[in-house]
Amino acid sequence: MEHGREDQNPWDKWYWQDWLADAGLRACSLAARGLWMDMLSVMARSKRKGYLLDGEKQMESKSLAKISGESEATVAALIDELFSHGVPSKSDDGVVFNRRMVRDAAISMVRSEAGRRGGRPKKQNESKMKANIKQDVKANSKAPSASASIYASIIEFLNLKTGKNFSAKSKATIAHIKARIGEGRTLDEFKHVIAVKVHQWLNDPKMNAYLRPETLSGSKMEAYLNESIMLTPEEREKRVGAGPEKTPEQKSAERERESKIKAFHREMENKWEPLIEKAGTPEERKRLTREANIETESGIQRIAGYQPGA
Repeated sequence: MEHGREDQNPWDKWYWQDWLADAGLRACSLAARGLWMDMLSVMARSKRKGYLLDGEKQMESKSLAKISGESEATVAALIDELFSHGVPSKSDDGVVFNRRMVRDAAISMVRSEAGRRGGRPKKQNESKMKANIKQDVKANSKAPSASASIYASIIEFLNLKTGKNFSAKSKATIAHIKARIGEGRTLDEFKHVIAVKVHQWLNDPKMNAYLRPETLSGSKMEAYLNESIMLTPEEREKRVGAGPEKTPEQKSAERERESKIKAFHREMENKWEPLIEKAGTPEERKRLTREANIETESGIQRIAGYQPGA
């Protein structure tokens, strides 16, 4: 594998809390999380740091299978699982990347350049720099411009998932989507929210009515974006393989655990969504969303029997 790395640092910052508190990553199987760690290791040594490259091109499943020691089919299924929970992103040229690693690498390069020129950038310039970097990363995450194409893509995806027939030309629909795009939301993020809520609400007669653009692209989108699809044991087996045969007692315990997790999710939604919706400022909304995510993830880990350090 060719490296020609973008930087020569033998180490990187590691955010332990991000790893444990990422709801999407926690919803993935242990095998998918292990593969993601291998992918991060490749991305850290890539020619474009943060991108899953083999030389100049996207690393193929065959190469990733050799690195991970798994079959190509298993790797492909695990990558699908990671994407279904919004863990990686994909650039316009089809390359998988890690959002935080790309963002941190860009900031590091700018600071390094400033150092060569005689000092750290002024605080106000650095703030602008971070804003520009964030915008660039968002743009790379397959986010088209705010034109008819993105409205059509979102509504087409929603109609496909729900069997409904919303119009991408509705002024109200466009207004909601445009407002979220103005906050930096990408096409992948809109699709993630739709997929999560369809999974939760499609077969619920009461909630099915809320599978609509004004709800999914409304003020609660940030909260929805931090949710993940909770897979049943049967669904997970279809994605990553059946594994060892489980006893009836084990299957019963898994079903009971999944039921408790779903009920807890609903409890957290009912508790936090009204508070987030009433938040007076974006900062307060972000703070409440963060607290909701921490409490939700902690509760899920408790129900699932997760022990830190185990």
